[in-house]
Amino acid sequence: MGVRVVERPLAGGRRGKYLHHDRTIILRPGMARFRGRSTFAHELGHAHYGHEPAHDQALHARQERLADEWAAKTLINPVDYALAEVMYGPHVGVLANHLEVTPKLVRVWRSLVLHDVPEAI
Repeated sequence: MGVRVVERPLAGGRRGKYLHHDRTIILRPGMARFRGRSTFAHELGHAHYGHEPAHDQALHARQERLADEWAAKTLINPVDYALAEVMYGPHVGVLANHLEVTPKLVRVWRSLVLHDVPEAI
């Protein structure tokens, strides 16, 4: 993707930020593995879509959702998810821990999968 990644503290408790003008991802140092993976993938989603900062709230929300969806599809393998659910049940926190992602990405991934499943007649 040609994106530079740096670690440095971010204001306001932010975990990550994508700067499109210089194709740089900034990550907060010291994050737990699952949080770091999820944040990095989310910011890569912004890079993938070429997101510029959005001042319109609706556009910003759409960009965040797209970045979350990209991260969930990138990090969660359907076979791994299915096996984890068989082994541990449907609890989001347990699945997230097993898959090494945030619970939010598990919920996003589920919404994508359930959205793509045709309704029963």
